[in-house]
This record gives sequence, C-alpha cells and structure tokens, in this order.
Amino acid sequence: MSSYSVVITEAAQRDLLNIFDYIAFELREPDSASRLLSKVRSNVKSLEEFPERNNLISEPKYEERKIRWCPVENYIIFYQVSKEQSQVYIVRILCKKRNWEHIITPSQNQ
Repeated sequence: MSSYSVVITEAAQRDLLNIFDYIAFELREPDSASRLLSKVRSNVKSLEEFPERNNLISEPKYEERKIRWCPVENYIIFYQVSKEQSQVYIVRILCKKRNWEHIITPSQNQ
C-alpha cells in the first residue's frame, strides 16, 4: 500500500485560518472552531491513504484538473492527487454555501 504526502496550498491555509477566525471570533464559538479545525485536519491526514476514495468534481470543465472533494460538516476540502509524485494537493477549503465555481477556476494550476 503506497502512502501519499499531503501539501496544503497557501490558499487552503488562508481558507482554514479564515474559517477558524470567523467561527471563533465572529460567531464567538472558539470551541466549535477548534473542533472543526481538528476534523478538517483529520480528514486531510486521512488523504495520505487512498486519496482517490472521494469523488471528482462532476462538472465537465473541471475534468482536466481532476479535482476531488471531501465534505467536512458545512465545508468542502478540494484537492488533487498526483500519483506520479505520490502527493495530494489541498487546493481550497470552502464553505458549502459559497459559489466555489467562481473561486476554483478550471484553468488554475495547483
């Protein structure tokens, strides 16, 4: 069984920080923010094994990028798998309610 290393892009790191700040400070729920952060980190770590278990984005315009998605509560982890490099690239972590198609463009690079 091969293991993958996980690379979290700067954009995804910013997303996670913004999510935490919003829940902890705007909603004044620091415990909830910490629990969510823990769940996201656990899901990201789990991608080291069998990262292709989650579905690809089904929109045809995203076929070339082969972006997969993993739901975590009200959020979605968007990522790509590189078999050649044995790496998983966390592209973005976004709220399900956001219009992610305007954020993740078909032509973006990793």
